[in-house]
Amino acid sequence: MAAATVVLWWMTTSHIVACLVLLWRDGRGERYAPYMAAFLATVVCYLHTHGALAAPPPYPGWIHVLIAVRGALPFAFWAVTRSVFEDGFRLQPVHALPAAGQVVLHHAAILAAKGHFGPGLGPVGVNAVVLLAVASGCAFALLAIRGVLREAPDDLVEARQRMRVNYVRLAGGYIVLAVLANWIPVAVGPVPFWPFLDAMAIYVLMLAFSLTQMRLDLGRASVRPPVEAPDGLEQRLSDLMEGERFYRTAGLTIGRLAERLGQPEHKVRALINGRLGFRNFSVFLNSYRLREAARALSDPAQDHLTVADIAFALGYQSLGPFNRAFKEAKGQTPSEFRKASQR
Repeated sequence: MAAATVVLWWMTTSHIVACLVLLWRDGRGERYAPYMAAFLATVVCYLHTHGALAAPPPYPGWIHVLIAVRGALPFAFWAVTRSVFEDGFRLQPVHALPAAGQVVLHHAAILAAKGHFGPGLGPVGVNAVVLLAVASGCAFALLAIRGVLREAPDDLVEARQRMRVNYVRLAGGYIVLAVLANWIPVAVGPVPFWPFLDAMAIYVLMLAFSLTQMRLDLGRASVRPPVEAPDGLEQRLSDLMEGERFYRTAGLTIGRLAERLGQPEHKVRALINGRLGFRNFSVFLNSYRLREAARALSDPAQDHLTVADIAFALGYQSLGPFNRAFKEAKGQTPSEFRKASQR
């Protein structure tokens, strides 16, 4: 069984190396590429620290480095998920704190389970540290699932839409695996066949993960020949948005827009993505709303209107999303833009 486990580790590693080569060859410059490379590296460290950790502590320094890298696996999974499903995602300095917290918790759990802190911690203390690390890792996976589901209604990229269900299954599988891998040995003691099952589960998950992501060129999904729209649909969409200013409708969704146009939702998605080049419905909507907002804010005749008045009139249901979208598009807050444009 031990030999079969090692074979699975190396099979998984070989598969990951192949994925990295393909990523380097075909995915360089894609926004998700560095996040995926980091995630795959954490999985390799996860696999190849098992043998080293079979011995009792103390461990050499390089083992601690590998433990730290593998401890970042949940955070890396969350980051690669966001980079795939959220077009504007970038890691920020504030993200360093939860990442470091996860690494420290994981490191402490490994050392506690191996008796590094001596008998003073006790079985209850060891269990508590391990469970806290498992809960932290699962929280990152649950946040990844939440983000995948939250962004689904706005997504206009067909290939990415198809990925969402499979990705949620992968994240769920990761949660189950993480709980079992870390809790069973502590709760019931060493299980002879568990390392093999763990290695097999990791191999299957990585195979599914790589097939899901590496075979779908998400970065270039919108760069394709324009789709043919049903007769007059593009003009009707233009008339509705430009002439009737339907974008002012509060809570407007792609489904409601399709209903108003009398077309199936998938055809409207294909039109906005394939012909107009938008990957996200909110970005499409904001292209109209923010243009009118800029006109209103720079018009002295509308000085009596507050920023909130303008935002609500354009269909925003709260001021926060309007301010964030405006600053991202214009580089200034609405108030700053108003002052600068009326000097």
